[in-house]
Amino acid sequence: MKHVIRRAFFLIAVVPIFWACSSTAPTTSSYGVGVYTDSLMQALRYVMTLSKSGNLPGFQKEDHATAKLNYGLKSDGSEPPTFNFPISVEAEVVKDTENEFVYHYLLNKQGFNEPWVVVKAWKTDGNGKVVEDNLKFPLPDIQRQISRDSKL
Repeated sequence: MKHVIRRAFFLIAVVPIFWACSSTAPTTSSYGVGVYTDSLMQALRYVMTLSKSGNLPGFQKEDHATAKLNYGLKSDGSEPPTFNFPISVEAEVVKDTENEFVYHYLLNKQGFNEPWVVVKAWKTDGNGKVVEDNLKFPLPDIQRQISRDSKL
């Protein structure tokens, strides 16, 4: 009888826990603020990884900079905001030694388990006037490899 109770406990309590933990992505098509925030942090880490590896347009490995993300998640306030993939954010990066220019990077993330990818890069002056458009950035396949290598 004890074995039957243990097996029943295992099937009722333990198996659902393993099943829930085995999924890497939420099962819904709309995602909440927590997933959005995590994705934004991944985007910022990705920009820093590109910079440290010498693959961020306009930057050398040894450059130090300050970065911020421009993003939007709208809600009317009646319920928590949700979003769906794909999502895009713009990163603005300013070199500590060259603060009269701002480097802009448009990043896209196609899905929950997909990496961030830079799709456009440009440079503006302190007044927001574009001084260099279409900065060269690594091809998407190379960017995905950088993401995998850095475990983002």
